[in-house]
Amino acid sequence: SFVIDQDLTISAMKGYSVSHVYRGLMCFTNGTNAQIFNTTTRQLVVLPEIEESNIIAEEYKFRKVIYRIGHDPVHDQYKVVCIVSTHNVRRMEHWVFTLGGVVSRQWRKIPSPCPQHSPFTQGLTMNGRMYYLGLVPDLLSPVFVRFDISSEKISVLQNVEDAFWCRYYYTEII
Repeated sequence: SFVIDQDLTISAMKGYSVSHVYRGLMCFTNGTNAQIFNTTTRQLVVLPEIEESNIIAEEYKFRKVIYRIGHDPVHDQYKVVCIVSTHNVRRMEHWVFTLGGVVSRQWRKIPSPCPQHSPFTQGLTMNGRMYYLGLVPDLLSPVFVRFDISSEKISVLQNVEDAFWCRYYYTEII
């Protein structure tokens, strides 16, 4: 848990909600717009818009956008990961934005060998990796996804075969 300064009022945050908190960095989102606030330096970084592929931007107006913050222990950098998926999970894209440094001026689209899926848990970030559960339209059980923050590689981990996922919408990774 943490305590937020009562004077934490930033006019640029109106209409935004907290989507993720990680090591003193807070990600605020409003639709597809995102901002990162550093609670230590009180610096606000407005992230540029993602230039989605024509398929996601034009064909699908209803999409899910999820932002997560992680730390790359190899290069000692913080990165923001954005997952964009259509409501029917026909298409999805993974984007990475490096905070600070020269390479932080634009999003980079990264390839994903994983089946098309929609994340449905907040996920967990530890030891330079993000983990979350995702829904694949044709599968009855969710997939366990790992994103390596240093290498920016995405993989699906093997699921437990005898797990019962009756109410997986209330599931969270601990």
